[in-house]
Parts: sequence; structure tokens; C-alpha cells
Amino acid sequence: MQPIFQSLKNLKRVQETYRHMAKHLPSQSAQTERQIQDQFEELRRFLRREEEARVAAVREEQERKARALRERAERMRGEVRELLHALRASQMEMEMEGEDNGLHFLQNYKKTLKRVWKVNQSPEKSYDSLIDVPKHVGNLRFRVWEKMKEICPYSPVTLDPNTAGPFLLVSGDLTSVRNSGVDIDADGDILDADDNNRLPDNPERFTSCGEMLACEVISISESAQRQPLRGRSRSLGFGVGRGRRRPAGADAADSAYTSWVVDVGDNSNWMVGVARRSVSRKSPVAACPENGRWALSLRRSCYEASESPAAPLPLSFCGERGRRLQGPADTAPGLRRVKVRVSHGSGRVCFTDADRHTHLYTFSHTAAGESLQPYFSTACHRRYPLRVLPASVTVTTSRQGPGGEDEEEEEEDEEEDERPTKKDR
Repeated sequence: MQPIFQSLKNLKRVQETYRHMAKHLPSQSAQTERQIQDQFEELRRFLRREEEARVAAVREEQERKARALRERAERMRGEVRELLHALRASQMEMEMEGEDNGLHFLQNYKKTLKRVWKVNQSPEKSYDSLIDVPKHVGNLRFRVWEKMKEICPYSPVTLDPNTAGPFLLVSGDLTSVRNSGVDIDADGDILDADDNNRLPDNPERFTSCGEMLACEVISISESAQRQPLRGRSRSLGFGVGRGRRRPAGADAADSAYTSWVVDVGDNSNWMVGVARRSVSRKSPVAACPENGRWALSLRRSCYEASESPAAPLPLSFCGERGRRLQGPADTAPGLRRVKVRVSHGSGRVCFTDADRHTHLYTFSHTAAGESLQPYFSTACHRRYPLRVLPASVTVTTSRQGPGGEDEEEEEEDEEEDERPTKKDR
């Protein structure tokens, strides 16, 4: 009977979990709707500002060019008056009565000619008097969209709040996470420290400690060479460690990769890296490749790679004011930003100091055919966050022909077609 009673207990626990999940859905949906509305409202504010600025630029150009046209028209009226005055004077001299009329006209001919031609009879043309429509309307939506990058940062990694442990608070834009400072027993209720609502113990949530995953899935190639879990890692940080030459073909295998940068800042208790999708989430396990975690950590002021046993790194943790708290004097200062790079082809997980551009550690053993996800953990009670930094976005344009291919490529193909074949030669 004991296995039956245990199965009944498990079924009731799962049933209670489903009930909590159903109860949590309305509040989670309402919060998600508010976040969507807030972000769209920010976009609308940006578009309204852009529209107002561009309409104001058109009106400013209209006023400026209308003022210039009025000034030119006023000058033109003055020139017309001077020309009419010169014509009338010349006609009066020609129509004077008397015997000496012709002689008087010829004597004053040069003076009359000078007075007539003094007036500008060929006014300059103005080619910039109308609104520069292409400047304001040409590629307008593209230019506004390109400018949107300033308020629409692209995050290469998006945190999944449904996986966040009971100790964690995730930001609204899903790019940073911090410890809530709430001490919650793992066997008790899981609470949302932000509003004290009970969170469901859904299957994907970590419940034993402050861990979470991002939603991106990194698939490792099936052709990645399987290596033993131990003895294939290397540390090349700051010129020390067990370095070895890169194997032949490594560059080709690492050409496709996923990378992101985490700002750890003053956080004194963290772990970042990747984990298997099937990693244990309901019971505490050691962070090591054997348990599906490849990560770098700062624990008790010591930087370590999550090997089994842990592999220390030659770094010294610095406090909030930059003071070196622990480590020999010849070690490098601590980390502020960590770059994680995962190769799709070889399965290598590489960690780099994003500020100094120096290599820290590489897990060179592979996980062929595995699906990995970015992994985060923090237990810093001073509530300093881990923040995923936005990636730079570059917009490129290319001309396309009627067939949808680049014209340059088509020209190259045409050149290749024009080469004489062996038969032609």
C-alpha cells in the first residue's frame, strides 16, 4: 500500500500546483498586459515627439523661406520702381519739343544709358525657395525606425521569470535580476517578494535557491566531438593557467555562436553561465558540468570556474569602493562585466573579461546534441543586480534586383556566364 499512498500524495501535490498556477494566471496576465501597454505607450510618446519635431522643422523651413521670398519680392519691387523711373525720364527727354531736342538727347546719351542699365534687369533665380520635400519625407519611416534604436535596445538574452527562484526579483524589461532579501524556506510557500503573492511551484521554476534561466535555447551540434567531462577545460586568464594550442578546425567549428555580456557590478555572490534545459530545479545540486552547469562564480570573495572540484581563478574581489578585499597582490582586480560565448559547433563555453578583453576560462568539453540555456544565480543580500547588457545593432542596406537577389551578386554571375567555356575556346 505504501507505493500507492506515495503516488496519491504526489498526485495531490501536482493537483495543488495546478490549482495555484490557475490562480496565478490572471494576475500574471494583467501584469504582462500592463508591461506591454507601458512599452507601447513609450513607443507612442517617441513617435509623437518625432512627429512634432519633424512637423516643426517643416513649419520652420516654411517660415524661413516665406520670409526670404518676401524680402526678395520687396527688393524686386524697388528695382521695378527704379527701372520705371529711368524709362520715364528717358521718354521725357526723347519727347521734349524744340529744335535742340535731338542734340540734347545725344549729349546726355551716356548719362541716360548709365541710369537705365544701373537697374538690375536680370534678377537672379532662386532654386531653393520651396519646401525640401525629399529631406522631410524621403525614407521617413526607415529613418524614424533607425532612430528608434536609441529607445529600443536589443537584449541578446531575455530572462524567464517563470524559472526564477523564490529569492529573486526580475526587472520589468526582463534584463536584470537581483536577490529579494526575503528569507524563504524551500519547503514553505513560494512568494513573490514584490507583492507578496504566492507563486506557483510550476515545473520550470527553481525552488531550492536563487537560480533562473533565460528563455533562449542554444542547440549544440550533434557533430560536436564528445570529450570527457574533466580534464578538457583550460584557463588562460592574464597569462597564467594551463594553456594549449587550439585544435585544427576550431575556428570553423566556433564560427556560429551565441554570446552575451553580464554586468555583475558590485554583486558579491553570483554565478553566470549556461545550463542544460533538463537541469535539476527542485533540489540543490553542486554547480558543475556533471550536473549540467557550466558557469563562472564569485563566492566568499573567490572567483571560481564550476568544475568538480572548483577551479580557482587568479582574480581578487574588489568591494564597492574598489578596495581589494582578498587575494595576493600579484593577482588581477575583480570582474565588473563578464562575456559568455557558447559555440554551436564545438560546444565550447568561453568566459571573457568584457572590460579588459582578456580570456578567463573555457569549458572545452562538449555536450553534443544538448540544448543549453543561459544560467543566472545571485545570493547577494545587498541586492546588487545581475544585468544583461544590450547588444549593438547595425542596420545595413543593399539593392536588390527583380528576382530578389543583390544586384552585385547578379552582376558577378553575369560576368561568370560571359567567360568562354572550353568548347568556345
